Amino acid sequence: MNDNLEQAKKKTIIDNCGAPAQRLFDKGHSYLKGETITKLYNSSPERQRYEINQVLSGRRPFSSKTDVFDTVRCGEVTSRLARAAGWLNLAASQTPHALGTGIFADDDVSKVIAAVSCLNDNCGQLWSLIRSGGRQADPVRPRSYRPVINDERIWSDDELMGADLKTVRGNLNCATSVVAKCVRDLAQVDLPRTREQVHAASVRLYGMRRNLWRMETALAVATPNRKKQIATHSRPDVDALVSVWLVQRFLFAEDVEVVFVPYDQNWFHHPSVDCVVDMGGMHDARWNLFDHKTPSRPDPHATCAARLVWDHLVARGLRNVEGLGELVRTVHDGDSSRLRAGSLAYRASKTSGVHACFDRVKSTSSNAHDQYRAVSGWLDANWLPDARPV
Repeated sequence: MNDNLEQAKKKTIIDNCGAPAQRLFDKGHSYLKGETITKLYNSSPERQRYEINQVLSGRRPFSSKTDVFDTVRCGEVTSRLARAAGWLNLAASQTPHALGTGIFADDDVSKVIAAVSCLNDNCGQLWSLIRSGGRQADPVRPRSYRPVINDERIWSDDELMGADLKTVRGNLNCATSVVAKCVRDLAQVDLPRTREQVHAASVRLYGMRRNLWRMETALAVATPNRKKQIATHSRPDVDALVSVWLVQRFLFAEDVEVVFVPYDQNWFHHPSVDCVVDMGGMHDARWNLFDHKTPSRPDPHATCAARLVWDHLVARGLRNVEGLGELVRTVHDGDSSRLRAGSLAYRASKTSGVHACFDRVKSTSSNAHDQYRAVSGWLDANWLPDARPV
């Protein structure tokens, strides 16, 4: 380590910890060298004081677990969440194999169910903390910084063979301990966070809710073989309803249940759904999340939920959706206050298109399901490939 840099790090630690740290550094204590100094420097002042006291007691720093607050950047939360999601994905993949052996007691199942519930509760608390905190830019991150959410690992049968419910519970407990630490730390301080960090954490947590649902289904806590569910916000607009229609008719291509929920729904307090459109500020096609608003994008006017769904359908090579481009552009124009006033397509739609259909049903019914039935019926008649040539 560069001597000047090391001295600067020592000074910061001494400023936070006072004379005890000064004496330890002056003596050149063997526990406070090289990478340990860097690790201590990167910790919170509270954690630095705790570890200095450990050294004074004759113990190596960072040699024991502690609940002492030590989160100094929001990026640490997203990093921990990646580890927790990995443990949960493994547990969810192991559960069917463990249950398939038939070698377990009822008490084993009850303990796993309790562990699932505990993790779900902790994730729900973290969701609220992440989503309610300040979203100011973190000055230590370059503007080009983007948290990366990698694809979930797909475990092979050979890797899952031999797993029992005790192993499953152990992996769940590992995930819970990581999430609980994030909850404890974020509850103490509202860390600066970028829009990208809030979005990455939200998507990661939503993915964890989906894996918890997998486990609830396997453990017979959730109802299996139900209709797929598409969620959008209560008091829907045209963008929301057209997005739902695109998902139902082309992405899922089957009968679905549409649920209307508050915009910033905490998904850990709601049964799992299969797709979320035009709400929640999350966009990740891997989890069927399609919203164009903050924190998913810096400029919500640049696109709309219907366009995000349509782009995904086109990217999947579904040629029967290519002719829907005109509809999607009209919906985008109507959804954006920047585009609305100058859009001839939107003006025409308000007279005889999907916006006119929505206005008619909205004037007679405030029920969101009635509104979707009317709009989807109009879209079926006017925009399905067999109703309108591509």
